[in-house]
Amino acid sequence: MEILVKNIEQLLLEMNYVYKQKFLDKQLNSYYNYWNCLNEKEENLLSKKEVLLETILYSKYYWFSRLADRFHEIYGFDAGIDQQQHMIVEEMDQRLGSIDWDFVEKLHSGKIDYCGL
Repeated sequence: MEILVKNIEQLLLEMNYVYKQKFLDKQLNSYYNYWNCLNEKEENLLSKKEVLLETILYSKYYWFSRLADRFHEIYGFDAGIDQQQHMIVEEMDQRLGSIDWDFVEKLHSGKIDYCGL
């Protein structure tokens, strides 16, 4: 499986995504924008870039996991962040029909070295 990691900044440019200043921490803000771009531009990614739905959904999970980890590191526990992460898993389950839990665990831990795209 592939996720959108290596060229994520280029993807944001190609999708004409407008970077948002949601957080003061630069890294946290980047993670937020990577995840948010995948949310906002999903239809364009599917149609114009011909990215698979599976790739987009697993990529959303990957970037939100990075966001959640960084958020917890800076601000501590937040039930809303954890709930949003759970909602992404629910979305994957509903839209894909089945989830590769081994892959999800690797995405969650950040221990992936075969990101692909």
